[in-house]
Amino acid sequence: MRRLLLLFLFIGTLAALLFLAPLRDGRPLLSPADLRQMGVPMPDRTIRFYRWMDADGVPQHTAEPPPPGTPYDIIDVDPDANLMPGGANR
Repeated sequence: MRRLLLLFLFIGTLAALLFLAPLRDGRPLLSPADLRQMGVPMPDRTIRFYRWMDADGVPQHTAEPPPPGTPYDIIDVDPDANLMPGGANR
């Protein structure tokens, strides 16, 4: 039982190193993007928000859809995207 535990610990450490340890070019051997390219199913990390106006005309941004019959926009956000506008170079 102890050897099996040590084997799992070794395999887990090796897998973590493959994903995290940078190589000469500063990138790890495998990244989530590499796995997606190989066809390994990855969870969708897109975050969905709903933008709508309440009865008082106040804009609302929620993670849940608005009440039925309320017009709304869907906003999908990629958590890996940079949402801040770039600054002007001086």
